[in-house]
Amino acid sequence: MSEHLLHDIPPQHQEKAEQIRAYLVHVRGGAPFLSGADCRLLIAWLDNQVSVLAITTAIDKVAEKRRAKRVRSRLTLNNCKGTLKKILSNKSKTPKSLKSIKSLGLQGLAQQILQLNMPENIQSLQLQLAHKLSALAEEPSSDHVQAEKGIALCREFHEHVWLATTDQHGVLQERAEKELESLRTLLGPQHWREMLEEVMRDKLRSQYPIISAQSIWNAVQQ
Repeated sequence: MSEHLLHDIPPQHQEKAEQIRAYLVHVRGGAPFLSGADCRLLIAWLDNQVSVLAITTAIDKVAEKRRAKRVRSRLTLNNCKGTLKKILSNKSKTPKSLKSIKSLGLQGLAQQILQLNMPENIQSLQLQLAHKLSALAEEPSSDHVQAEKGIALCREFHEHVWLATTDQHGVLQERAEKELESLRTLLGPQHWREMLEEVMRDKLRSQYPIISAQSIWNAVQQ
């Protein structure tokens, strides 16, 4: 882990904080670090023993909402506070596309991933993810440990897909520019590039909605 990417995170929280940082940064793209405000918020959550599973699920849910209505601000942990509160109070609804995972567990999730129709160039990533999730389901570890490992596997899958689809990035950028055109004059050059990348990443991730922290949440909460 690159410690300079996290501001003043206590040693006991460094590992979990890094998992959350990596997940958020992958979803939004752009700068690889958290702001000072996000770091302080993350410390407060971890001090209160909020799990990596709950926080990354909140990130997924907020990213899904942003997909429906593009906004000018970058995705931050602060954006996720209200959604996280609902998750922790068991008031957060499960998307219809993920409800079936609730009764399947990690093993069933692995089988659903195998059934997805993926492009040939990422089928090896599909097989690796399914195999690793199946193996994880057999580990004699707690639900939270399994969940954190499962979330890391989902993030790694999407990161590899992003790198394996560089030939599509031009088309994705054109689509993102068209989608965000009304915001272009309102954003500075750096902010514009960050928003484009977030939309581009979102369009790739949304092709495989069951490979997410939300799915891991549902699988271990069965």
